[in-house]
Amino acid sequence: MSSTPEAILAQLQAAGSAYAENKPGAREQLLNLSHALISSVELPSEAIQRMGWAEPARAAHCRIAVDLNLFQLLSESGESGISAEELATKTGANEVLISRILKHLAAMNIVAESGADKYVATRLSNAFTEPRYRDGLIYTYDVAGPSFRGLPEYLKSIKYALPTKLTDGPFQAAHKTQLPFFAWLDQNPPYLEVFNSYMAAYRAGKPSWVDPGFYPVSERLADGFGENSSDNQVLLVDVGGGLGHDLRELKEKHPSLPGKLILQDRPEVISTVSGQDVFEATAHDFFTPQPVKGARAYYLHSVLHDWGDDDCVRILEQLKPAFKPGYSRLLINEIIVPDRNPTWPVTSMDQLVFVLGAMRERTQADWERLLDRAGYKITKIYSYEMGSESLIEAEIQKSKMSSFAAKTITLFSCLVATAKAFPTAAAAPAIRDTPSCPEPNTTARVYASELYTLFPGQPDLASPAVADFHVQYNNQTGLTIQQAAVFSNLPQGATGCYFGWAQDDAYTGILVAGGDGLLNGRQLAGFPDTTDGVSAAAVQPFDTAGPDQVFEAEFTSWDREIKGTYHVSGPGKITCAENVYLILEKPQTTNGNVFLKRSQEAGLFLEYRC
Repeated sequence: MSSTPEAILAQLQAAGSAYAENKPGAREQLLNLSHALISSVELPSEAIQRMGWAEPARAAHCRIAVDLNLFQLLSESGESGISAEELATKTGANEVLISRILKHLAAMNIVAESGADKYVATRLSNAFTEPRYRDGLIYTYDVAGPSFRGLPEYLKSIKYALPTKLTDGPFQAAHKTQLPFFAWLDQNPPYLEVFNSYMAAYRAGKPSWVDPGFYPVSERLADGFGENSSDNQVLLVDVGGGLGHDLRELKEKHPSLPGKLILQDRPEVISTVSGQDVFEATAHDFFTPQPVKGARAYYLHSVLHDWGDDDCVRILEQLKPAFKPGYSRLLINEIIVPDRNPTWPVTSMDQLVFVLGAMRERTQADWERLLDRAGYKITKIYSYEMGSESLIEAEIQKSKMSSFAAKTITLFSCLVATAKAFPTAAAAPAIRDTPSCPEPNTTARVYASELYTLFPGQPDLASPAVADFHVQYNNQTGLTIQQAAVFSNLPQGATGCYFGWAQDDAYTGILVAGGDGLLNGRQLAGFPDTTDGVSAAAVQPFDTAGPDQVFEAEFTSWDREIKGTYHVSGPGKITCAENVYLILEKPQTTNGNVFLKRSQEAGLFLEYRC
C-alpha cells in the first residue's frame, strides 16, 4: 500500500466508488486506507498522544458510560439531545465529570454535541445500548484489557520467552490466577455471561461463510444429504458453538436446509442457552469422542485458535470415528494469517489469543501441517475479499484411514481386556492401578473413574463425563453446579471407606477454592444409565441419604511446594461397595466454588482397607 497522503487519497476515492456499488471488500478497504491516511499525516507527537492517552481514555470512558447507562439515556433523548446537567441528575454522577467524559467521547466520534454542553446519540453509541455490544465493552476492558496493560512487565519478567502454556501466560499474570482462560470464565459467571453475549456481536455485519458468494452451502451440504436410508439425519454439528449464534444465522439465511442442527459446548454454557427452536443443544467436551455419528458436517468456529497444536490434534482426532467416509466434512471457520501485509483485524486477533491463552492465529501452511498431522486433507479454502476469516473444508485422508482403523481396533482390544478391571470415562485422565486389597493394617485408594456435572436449576440438562472436578454456588446469579463422582470396582472385603482428594504440585496442577472452600457430600443409592449423559433429574431418585449421612469436604489447603493429600471424611459416612457413587456440592450458605484439575497425581479418591 502506498504511504504518501496523495496516493492514499486516490485509493480512497476508488474504494469509495466500490463501496457505493456494494462491491465485496470495499468497506474493509476503506477502513484500512483510513488508518493508513492517519498514519501518513500524523506527527510522531500526535501518534504518542493518540496511543498514550486519547485511546485509553476513550476505552475507559466507554466503560464508565456503560456503568452509568449514558448511552441508553442519550438514545432516549432523541434528536434534541440531553445536557450534562440532566444526565448528572439521572445518574447521580458529578455534572462536571459527565461533561468531561462526553466531551472526549464526542471528540473521538462515539457521541456528538448538539449544543453547549449538550449531547446527542450517534449510530455507534446507539449500538452500544444493545446487550451484545454493551457486553463487548465490558469484556474487552475488564477481561482482556488487564492482560494487554500488563504485557510489557510480564514479558520482561520471563526474559522475553514465548509463552505457550494455557495456565501460565499474560492472562494469568494479570488476573492473578492459575486457571486457563475458559476455566476462569466458568469461575466468574458474570464475565462468562458477557463473553458469551459478545460472541454474538464479534462478527455481526462482517462477511460470513453462510453469505451468498462465500461458501456454496446448498451444493456442499444440502446436495446428497440423507440420500441413503442409513444416513444420519443431522446436517451439521457446531462443536464448541457457544450460544448457537452461527446456527441461527445459518438457518436464517438458508431456511430450506434439510436435517437437524446440533449445538455442542461445555455444560456451563449450554445451561444458559435459550430458544432451542432452531437447533438441539447438548453438553459435550470436545476432548472426548464425538457422540453424533455420521453427520454431514462437523463445524468449529474460532475453537482451534484457543489451543496449541497438540491439543488441536486431540480435538480433531475425537471427531474422526464419527465421520462417514466420503460423506462427512470438516468445516473450520478461522482466521488465516497472510504471509504478507495482514490487516489489523487479523493481527489484533492474534494478539488477543496471545494474551488470553498464550496461543496464536495460524497461516495457511500452519493449517495444512496441523490437519495433515491429525489425518485430514484440505479440499478447499473459501475466503471473502478483504475478510478476516476463512472457511477450511477438509475430509479424512484416505491414505490414513487404514492406519487410523488399525489404531482404533488395537485400542478397543486393549480396553476390552481391561474393562472388567477398570472401566473409565472417556474424559478421565490416565488409567491408574487396578484397585486391590492392601496388606493388613494398611490402606489403598481408588480414584474416581467418572465425573458428571449436574445443574439443579436445569434438572433435565444431561452432561457427558467431564475431565475435571468443579462445583459452585452463586446466590447472585442463581447458578448451582454439583458433581457426581463414580468410584468403580472396589475389591470384595473393602471396608472403612472415606472420601479424600489429592492435589498436584502448584506448578503442575490447578486447584481453585473460592469462598470458604467447604463442600458437602453424600452417597447415592445407585446411579442412572450414562449412555446419553447424566442429569440432575436422573440422579435425584438415587439421592436418598439423610442429613446424618452428609459429610464435609474441605478444599482450602494448598501446599505450593509439596504434593499433598487431604482426607475430609472418616469411616461411617460412606458404605463400601463394588461401585460407590457420591454427589458433591457447595452448601447454599455462602458463595464459593472449587475447581480441581485431574491428572495422574490429582483427583478425588476413596481410601479403604480390607
